[in-house]
Amino acid sequence: MNDLHIKSLDEAIGKVREATETFMEYCTDLCKGCPISKACDWQGNIDFLDSDLTHDVLNDYVEFFLKVEREEERKNFYETTGVDPSWYDHNEDRSETWED
Repeated sequence: MNDLHIKSLDEAIGKVREATETFMEYCTDLCKGCPISKACDWQGNIDFLDSDLTHDVLNDYVEFFLKVEREEERKNFYETTGVDPSWYDHNEDRSETWED
């Protein structure tokens, strides 16, 4: 029987699924601006073999994720507190009042 071959292929499929899950942890669902949009079919299926997933592209992917995450946090902060988050950008000690 082909049990050893099947086992090897089954393990390879598991690794591809694991890699895809890792990539999806950074997915923002903003496909048009995503640095890996050429490697992704916009449904979470990543082409690991024929795509250009270089170190720089992966760095851009993580930076894109972090930027979107920060923007979402700022939006949520404003909606929750009513305080413009840009206030804290200019007030290093994060206090609510200006010191004269």
